[in-house]
Amino acid sequence: MIVSHAHKFIFTKPRKVAGTSIEVALSKYCGPNDIITPNVSSTAIDKDAYTDYARNHSGFFNHMRPARIQQKIGKKAWDDYFVFTIVRNPWDMLVSRYFWNKKGATPQKTVRQVIGELKNDPANVDRYGKLFFALWRKLRAKELSPEDDFKTFLKKLPHNISNSKYYFDFNGKPWNDFVIRYEHLAEDYKTVCE
Repeated sequence: MIVSHAHKFIFTKPRKVAGTSIEVALSKYCGPNDIITPNVSSTAIDKDAYTDYARNHSGFFNHMRPARIQQKIGKKAWDDYFVFTIVRNPWDMLVSRYFWNKKGATPQKTVRQVIGELKNDPANVDRYGKLFFALWRKLRAKELSPEDDFKTFLKKLPHNISNSKYYFDFNGKPWNDFVIRYEHLAEDYKTVCE
């Protein structure tokens, strides 16, 4: 996720849509006061594939929802900046997420991990939502596992991933001024840069 004050843009980062690639490509042109979240999950698995340009990200995180970003930076900045994201064919996204899961890279945190984070930062309201969903997954036996076959993975997945919150608010209004299509990545990225 990037908030570039230097270039007046906001890039929101859904899951499994090439968001890290876009983030890294744009980050090297950002200013010293811009907000760039760390590529924690990608660098853990593909540590040689990405340069992490993270900075000024206190209170922000990788896959932060647009509503929360807007709340943190203010509606005026949100409205004044060019807001964009990326979308991917849902089937490709599922297959990508499945193989990500098989690597053991699924970014879900256990209840114990989230409670540990809350102990270190009890005022961080975003952690309480993560705790709720970690508890819900645990109680419903919906936690993803690298041992899941594709059928089991698909049965659990709807409870674990949805990117629609990056594209539309609760009333169905689009969050973004532009959406890069993964299937037209080079062409749409060029449009964003222009």
